[in-house]
Amino acid sequence: MYIGEVTPEQIELWKANHLRGIFQVIDDNEKHIGYFRNPFRGDVNAALAKADAKEPLATVRVFAELLWLGGSDVFVTDTPEWLGMTSEIRAKMNGVKARLVNL
Repeated sequence: MYIGEVTPEQIELWKANHLRGIFQVIDDNEKHIGYFRNPFRGDVNAALAKADAKEPLATVRVFAELLWLGGSDVFVTDTPEWLGMTSEIRAKMNGVKARLVNL
């Protein structure tokens, strides 16, 4: 059992409320778990609007805050786990991989 783990019923409720789906992040020590919803275009836009040379991580911080559903608080309070979590959810900002084909 992970710190911050929720019941299967809670996961089903989140899935019902977030039709684009949800995902979880587990730290490498497999002690903590956090839950997030999949983003909408507006979430990415809101996060990118916070881009600032003085606070380069603000974009990812806002993105994580918008998607956060629950779980272990270390993902929002503890620097090592927060950094690990942000490296994982950044992939959600990139969306589905696509490729360019010249015709």
